Amino acid sequence: MQLGSYLSRGKVAEPTHPATTVWERQLEVVMATRTIGQGMEAVAGSIRNLRDEVDRAAPTTERPLWLRAALSYEIDKKPVPSPDLAKLAKSSWPTYKAAARIYSTDKLTKAEAERLAGQIEGNAFLSRLSRAHALEKAGVPGARDNLVDPSRVVKAGAAGLLMMFALGAGSILLLIGLVALSNGSFPKRGFPVGPLSLGRADLLAGRSAQLLAVWVAFSLGGAILLFPFLRNASPEGQRWMNILLYTGMVVGYLLMFRVPIAGQRISLKDIGVERLRARHVGFGVGAALANAPIVLLMGFIGQKLMPFLPPAQHPITVELAGDGFNLSATIAILLIACVAAPITEELMFRATMAPAMARVMKSPAWGILVSSLFFAAIHPTGIPAWPALAAVGAMSAFLTYRTGSLMPSLVMHAVHNFGVLMITLAIL
Repeated sequence: MQLGSYLSRGKVAEPTHPATTVWERQLEVVMATRTIGQGMEAVAGSIRNLRDEVDRAAPTTERPLWLRAALSYEIDKKPVPSPDLAKLAKSSWPTYKAAARIYSTDKLTKAEAERLAGQIEGNAFLSRLSRAHALEKAGVPGARDNLVDPSRVVKAGAAGLLMMFALGAGSILLLIGLVALSNGSFPKRGFPVGPLSLGRADLLAGRSAQLLAVWVAFSLGGAILLFPFLRNASPEGQRWMNILLYTGMVVGYLLMFRVPIAGQRISLKDIGVERLRARHVGFGVGAALANAPIVLLMGFIGQKLMPFLPPAQHPITVELAGDGFNLSATIAILLIACVAAPITEELMFRATMAPAMARVMKSPAWGILVSSLFFAAIHPTGIPAWPALAAVGAMSAFLTYRTGSLMPSLVMHAVHNFGVLMITLAIL
């Protein structure tokens, strides 16, 4: 009996666990890469890395334990130690009890394998994989037929091509940029605010602190005030409330520059906000691509330096993984990530904090570095992601410094976030 015979069971409500949603999606992508020709060793290495992430999270509830058991069997093709399966075996949910039996034994009879496969409810990838494992242990031919959704194979291939293009084009542009820097052909205009006195730098730092206060007020205060509505609202309603919240934050940021600080006015023009021109777009897109290899490298370094911490994971990724493709969710996330976030974060870090820090520390490089670390720290992705996020912030601040305008960094930030979202959607 083939795996496809059990797909009709996918309509049964199944227990879910937010922490494993992304891992399960990633596992399906890894298995899809095997279908499109990636080497077995590379696939096995990816599955091992995924199991290491699950292990670092120290799972204690049933679904993460089930996922770890499935990953262990997929890697070692051996029965999973019984202590790992004890909680599954005692569960009242038939799926978990069946999973405990599947992974506790080396072989199954055909009748028992089909019975256990029938008890694995739901159509999530983990359910399909466990059914395939049960049938494989009974030597059933075609046990993995229909295991990977064909659309997932197409998406994995598209994501791979997109990443290869970004890294290839980015590497070339990065090399060109380094050559341009070495021979002095890249512009060097300084930060848009121009030479700063210590007093003016204090004003910029104060404005940055005010913007951060607005960010906190809207992020935390807004969430608290809207909680009674968010709690009872539909997912669609919650998304629109989030869009309104971020719209209010952007408006608040822009209005802040109409309010004098210590009796002095700092206008948007003073910090490099101007009419968007073609060269701004060119610099922004080019910098986003050139930064792709650096971000990837720093992400790898961050994870390797802090393997004892949970892997970097953004709440947006969890939401996308949980819903799959949802048009309204995708539009809401694009508006927030590619419009609201670039405006608020560029104003807070590149337009005000970076030049203030550069003047106080008497070094543009130190100003760029420190402001980039602050930028990384406000993101809810976890500490292992900080080096990669700091690389984004540093490139953006460097671009602002060299071009004398905030517009290229706004474009770069939006393009970077858009690219990451597109790859995430393709993968998840």
